[in-house]
Amino acid sequence: MASGKLDRIALLVDDLDAAMAQMEAIFDMSFVLLHVDKMGIRVAIGESGLELVEKTSTTSIPVEQVWRRPIASLEVRVDDVDAAIAAMREAGYEVHHSLVTPGGVPKVQMGSAFHDLPTLLYAVPPGVSYVEAVSGRSGDISEVANYAPDIDWEGRR
Repeated sequence: MASGKLDRIALLVDDLDAAMAQMEAIFDMSFVLLHVDKMGIRVAIGESGLELVEKTSTTSIPVEQVWRRPIASLEVRVDDVDAAIAAMREAGYEVHHSLVTPGGVPKVQMGSAFHDLPTLLYAVPPGVSYVEAVSGRSGDISEVANYAPDIDWEGRR
């Protein structure tokens, strides 16, 4: 059995720049902006536990199949991704897609698994910040253009 905790929530927004500015002004949250052209989205990530997601494609994109506006995903941090996937499959859920971030973090979208809510599983090594682990970069970064995770849309993981 994998142990896990709800660690992040990703919200869909229509204007990512405005949403980031509001969260920074009101709650002093800082974000790194990722341009994920392969997925047709831009994502603002940080250490606050909140992610903001904006669709950039004018056509339908595969990840939209699991979104439940305003929630793009409930993100559960697990200590063992493979054990968590096995437990989810045993409970009747299937992988929608999986990816490995440029920082080497495995992320697995289990579709709308938990009470019809999009559920994503991921693991970050201990002692590494979420932003560094996901982006593969350290130091003072504010934007990662051409962020290109390795995506498996077939759910074979």
